Amino acid sequence: MMKKIFALVCILLVLILFGCVNKSEVKQKIDRADKLVSYLSYIGFKNIDDQELVKQAKSLYDTLASRDNLTSTEEDSIKAVAQKLDDRLGTWELYYSVAKKPDVETYFESHPDRKQFWSTLVMGVVKEGMNKTEVKLLLGEPNEKSASSADQKIYEKWIYRKANTPSELMFEGDVLQSIGR
Repeated sequence: MMKKIFALVCILLVLILFGCVNKSEVKQKIDRADKLVSYLSYIGFKNIDDQELVKQAKSLYDTLASRDNLTSTEEDSIKAVAQKLDDRLGTWELYYSVAKKPDVETYFESHPDRKQFWSTLVMGVVKEGMNKTEVKLLLGEPNEKSASSADQKIYEKWIYRKANTPSELMFEGDVLQSIGR
């Protein structure tokens, strides 16, 4: 995956540096990618090695800035790959926009012990161990709620009737214990 992304960055940079795209626009894209990837890493996207990608893109940009020739085949390849890189930047932008929503950011900044669920929530994933507030930040209020108790524990079932959403969530106290469809 990283090799593909790096190749995309290389192609985009070559395309830009050879007059197909404005150099300052490329520099702005790299700077924006750096900001997005840094923030996403901060909120818990530890499994994505995008920081290294941005460093490589910056280095490559500096290295290729002095070149002045490309073949038409190289330009065609670069154009195709540039679109894929733009798609990746779109994903980073989407995750960033969700993470920076005031209620989401405020909640996780004030609950650093829950930070492990920030990136999960940003990706739109419900995960066992989330609490009710985190589930509401992601899915909103459930269509139905029902409560029961057993062994001096309180259980609550939340039912959602939305496409692409788990239909039944079971909480023990405030903690999500199971996810049903």
